[in-house]
Amino acid sequence: MAFGVTLLARSDLGNSPISSIPYAISQLTPFTFGTTTMAFHLLCIIFQVMIWRRITLQMILQIPLGLGFSALIDLYMFVLAIAEPDLWLRALLCVGGVVFTALGIVIIVSMDLMLPAPDSFLRAVSQRFNIELYKVKIAGDVTWVCTTIVISLIFTRSILAVGIGTLFSMYFTGKFVGIFKKHLGFLEMEPTAVAWERYKAEAAAKKQEKRNITG
Repeated sequence: MAFGVTLLARSDLGNSPISSIPYAISQLTPFTFGTTTMAFHLLCIIFQVMIWRRITLQMILQIPLGLGFSALIDLYMFVLAIAEPDLWLRALLCVGGVVFTALGIVIIVSMDLMLPAPDSFLRAVSQRFNIELYKVKIAGDVTWVCTTIVISLIFTRSILAVGIGTLFSMYFTGKFVGIFKKHLGFLEMEPTAVAWERYKAEAAAKKQEKRNITG
């Protein structure tokens, strides 16, 4: 997923909505894209705490996840440093970015891995206020893009991190997710919560069976 985000950034055609704010800020400050991404993740964790009015283990674990994600972004940004890429290469990077982002999403969801903080924040909004998740995600994308545009116009009087690649990402990421989900069904795993409940039930049944034998 971090590789896809980096490809979109290097295309210079526009970032995905969720990474547009960190990238724009990295262009306005001495901080790297990875550093601003981590700051954005921390902000989303704070928003989750405000929504649920408590700190959970999942929120705490999102911190090392964000650190790893941000470190990979900086690594890929260094490796993929391309001087003046032509339009065809930029278009290829943009398409590749959307493809790898979609692949990352499918792997995370199918294997029931922990969501990054921004996605967990949107899910928290959906659950807390009983709003369908897809509606929250659309509103989130629009909010990230509008915020990026406002920040850009205030500090540079031009638009940073938002472009045709952003629109391409917003429309086609879901399409590629559907394609990957159809062909990578073997990755799907039992949700962690369900697996844990099943494990407890089996353990309790075995314990009761031993009692019956000894009794």
